[in-house]
Amino acid sequence: MFDIVKIAYSMIISEMCTGLNIIDNDGIVLDINPAAADMLSLFVQQLAGVRINSIDTLINKADKAMYLIKSTKKQQLHL
Repeated sequence: MFDIVKIAYSMIISEMCTGLNIIDNDGIVLDINPAAADMLSLFVQQLAGVRINSIDTLINKADKAMYLIKSTKKQQLHL
């Protein structure tokens, strides 16, 4: 039988606009929702299992610039 709470939780997390990362004590990304991956201009599949301090190496200079632009725009919208 399926657990409706787990299914609902998963759907809410994956559909929300706020970025969410779940990281263990060793700094490994256990889960990341699409909004967080989009903020980094990466795919969820690229980030799962990656050490949080090595994500920077996944983002090239152009992606970093786009990330900063997106972050700035989102911050301006929340002001």
